[in-house]
Amino acid sequence: MGRAVPAHPDVHGCGRPCHLFSAGAEMTNETQSLDHVGSYRDLVEAVPDALLVINEDGEITFVNAHTERLFGYSRSQLLGRHYEMLLPVRFKGHGEAIRERFASDPGMRRAGTDMKLFGRYRDGAEFPIEISFAPLNAGPGVKIVASIRDVSDRTRVDAELRDALSLLSATLESTADGILVVTADGRIAGSNERFAILWGIPAELIDSHDDGRVMAFVLDQLANPDRFVDKVRELYADPGAESLDVLDFRDGRTFERYSRPQLVGEEIVGRVWSFRDVTSRRRAEEQAREALAQLEGLGAIVRSSADAIVGKDVNGVITSWNPGAEKLYGYAAAEVIGRDFRFLIPDHRRRAEDAVMAAVLDGGQDRSFETDRVRKDGSIVPVSLTVSPIRGEHGVIGTATIGHDITARRAAEAELLAAREAALESSRLKSEFLATMSHEIRTPMNGVIGLTALLLDTPLDETQRKYAQGVQTAAGALLTLINDILDFSKLEAGKIDLDVISFDPRYLMEEVAALLTEDAQGKGLELIAYCRPEVPARLAGDAGRIRQILLNLASNAVKFTASGEVAIRVNVVEQDAGTAVVRFEVSDTGIGIDAADHLRLFDSFSQADASTTRRYGGTGLGLAICRRLTEAMGGEIGLTSTPGEGSTFWFAIRLPVAETPAGVPEPLFTGLLAGLRVLVVDDNATNRLVLESQLTAWGLRPDAVADAATALDRSRTAAATGQPYDIAVLDMCMPD
Repeated sequence: MGRAVPAHPDVHGCGRPCHLFSAGAEMTNETQSLDHVGSYRDLVEAVPDALLVINEDGEITFVNAHTERLFGYSRSQLLGRHYEMLLPVRFKGHGEAIRERFASDPGMRRAGTDMKLFGRYRDGAEFPIEISFAPLNAGPGVKIVASIRDVSDRTRVDAELRDALSLLSATLESTADGILVVTADGRIAGSNERFAILWGIPAELIDSHDDGRVMAFVLDQLANPDRFVDKVRELYADPGAESLDVLDFRDGRTFERYSRPQLVGEEIVGRVWSFRDVTSRRRAEEQAREALAQLEGLGAIVRSSADAIVGKDVNGVITSWNPGAEKLYGYAAAEVIGRDFRFLIPDHRRRAEDAVMAAVLDGGQDRSFETDRVRKDGSIVPVSLTVSPIRGEHGVIGTATIGHDITARRAAEAELLAAREAALESSRLKSEFLATMSHEIRTPMNGVIGLTALLLDTPLDETQRKYAQGVQTAAGALLTLINDILDFSKLEAGKIDLDVISFDPRYLMEEVAALLTEDAQGKGLELIAYCRPEVPARLAGDAGRIRQILLNLASNAVKFTASGEVAIRVNVVEQDAGTAVVRFEVSDTGIGIDAADHLRLFDSFSQADASTTRRYGGTGLGLAICRRLTEAMGGEIGLTSTPGEGSTFWFAIRLPVAETPAGVPEPLFTGLLAGLRVLVVDDNATNRLVLESQLTAWGLRPDAVADAATALDRSRTAAATGQPYDIAVLDMCMPD
């Protein structure tokens, strides 16, 4: 018999006993040892772990009842078999190495070891197990007690715990909130990456675990750090409290701070803080509040507006209807909201207004127009409408229409139109009367002029001739005045008929210049007439009216020019295959006209100032007649002028290009003068330009100078170089 000592439990890392073994009993064999245990045998059989005794060859010499239940073998099937039959093939040899270490390592002999392996059930199914070895001193040889525990449930729980921890970690790192965990004594226990990003805390400061520096970094950013600290103290004074407040930053940002206690079971072990940047949201909320206030203000305006304001969706369904609309159209809001607004439109206007609505919805621009609307009582009311797009986040979502009753305005316009028609009719009758009277006056006046001319052809003494010439001059002036009145009256009465013929614009210009030559020479003026070569040879138009306009402008230029020159020019400003826009202009070096007087100068009975009438005479109808005649021919008239320097009056008319009549000979010099050198001598710069242009158009080579001395020098130089001038054109009135 050996000496027995009390058995004690082997303890797992979890702190719970997993099996019993004898630490010092000396027995002759395992069976005898277990038999002598006596009262401990029932306890061994009741242990919830599989207990095996393994000899030095690895053979099983003892198993308890739980071993049979765990692996599905009977005792007889296990005893004498190698214990690795209970392990999957991939673990065979691994357990044997551990067992051999037990035999050689005293430390392991005393302490045992745990191995996490897999067991193999009788049917081959695998399950996770935990094996603990302990030496057994009983009889000869080395024997080991193996305790095997099925840890399937614990493995599953461990996996679930790992998954939960992984999910929690991923959640904390993916959240938009910064999370900070602080222990009950105020130490930082941990934080997620977002916390450092939100607060801009450098990674090295986080890794330093210097809580004081971290908090100083946080507080330095706040607009009111004392309030932050006070709230922390308040919460630590009441550990179970939760809190939500707002933090304002010096840079204008805003954070929401939420705090709640951290619990382990029922015990409060710390506090969890979350921080969320709500700057954009707060700004959006503020903008929304402002927009709402504006909408409320607009709503008040809409409700109080006297105009009809109607809101519609993109399909034309009425969504809003203010009191002004109720008053104008006669329908209450409840009667029309949800209806297609087209029931308000008269049938003949629907297609046009559909097009307007489509344009507003597609183009996003306001449209204003006048139309009619059908009231509830069936009457038609004229309205002025402005349709505007209503924009949403993704484009136009409807329209708003503001309608104004224009019944009173239409009535006033009708009255005004009637008054205008009456005035026009009265003016027409007056103009007809004036035209008739002017014609009746002109007939005897022509007789007076003719008889005066005959009288001047008879022998008269000096006094009689002086009186007769005075009568002739006065009669001519009176006839000019009557002609102006007659033309103006015809224009006012709309009785001007255009006589379109083919004419030569150059001949027309020369006619006008010839009529004014005597007056120009009498005042010592240079009278220049020039038609550009590109002007067509023949044009179709009312040559008489064109001559009348050009003569009026040119005679005014001579009248208002005391010294210098008057130039008549004709050129083409635009030409296509069949027509040409011909510009006639008259330039002078006269008194000039202020810019403020330009527009009214072409009005009836208007001159630049009253002194002009007193000094130069005239009715002020000439330019008004020119404007009316120009417009009657589809043209335009205007001027440029500088006071004290002169003026340029012009008119431009689009005229058809006419064919040159058969039998009209070409100029005799065409081609004969080409290439000849011409010396032009004239002190007038305009004359020199005109002559140079015309001579160049004929193919000659002009050389223009302003005085005789220069002309002589050029002539000598040309002769000396063997290229003398072929022709010289000289001004017969050169000052030197």
